[in-house]
Amino acid sequence: MALYMPEEEIQRMVDSYAENCQFCCEHLKEAGYSVFRPQGGYYVWVNIRDFRMKSLEFCKTLLEENHVAVAPGDTFGESGEGFIRISICRKREEVKEGVRRIAVFGRKS
Repeated sequence: MALYMPEEEIQRMVDSYAENCQFCCEHLKEAGYSVFRPQGGYYVWVNIRDFRMKSLEFCKTLLEENHVAVAPGDTFGESGEGFIRISICRKREEVKEGVRRIAVFGRKS
């Protein structure tokens, strides 16, 4: 799809994702999470080891209690255990709300 889009539209998407990434990283850090900012991808990795849960358990609990879907890190290999992966390719308001809910979840746990 991007191959057929005007250059200006592609740049708007890139800028939007960069702003989403900035927001996500800043606010999760403020909430006490250790965050790994991507160098060029569309995903933010978050260290959840302090929660003493496997990444899949963390994701299931976050989804059930706060209605936020994130990917468990172990899906991407053994070294991903203890992390979650957040997509930043969403509308700005969706990213903001998801980050807010993840921050609330962190304070409850």
